[in-house]
Amino acid sequence: MYPNLVKVFYANLKFNNGVLKSSVKGVEMEITRQTWKDVAGLRQRGVQVRKGETSAVDEFNKVQYFNQCVRNQGEQARNFHVGRLRVEERLLAMVVTKIIMPRGSNHATLNEGHLVVMYCIQNGVMVDWTYTISDHMMKAKRLTDFNFHMWCSSPSSLSILV
Repeated sequence: MYPNLVKVFYANLKFNNGVLKSSVKGVEMEITRQTWKDVAGLRQRGVQVRKGETSAVDEFNKVQYFNQCVRNQGEQARNFHVGRLRVEERLLAMVVTKIIMPRGSNHATLNEGHLVVMYCIQNGVMVDWTYTISDHMMKAKRLTDFNFHMWCSSPSSLSILV
């Protein structure tokens, strides 16, 4: 693996008109919706999932959904901790938080975006994976727990790392 190249990629990442663009060591890269479809076979239709926006899934209620997934049905949700879930939902949560929509830390607590993706997968709701993953990649760049910001003060100075 080349973690420094990944950091440079994310440091230079921009999103414009549905296209992810970056540059690493002078090589310009574009990831379009068609690229996602051709290379990864991802769908371009369905619900566009993003944290804080659940309006696309009319019947979704994060507290109600989480309470349906917990082992002890009598216990009410105070926080959305993975340890309280049944085995199947815990495995799904692990895939969502570590592979589909990873974050830099605290994989044990689910956010609203994670819960929506889990709900969609379990209930057969079609997800626009190209949008969802592209949107999450841009969020990863901004979040401090991914530690991309600590490598340098400006993205261009990252090029000395590779």
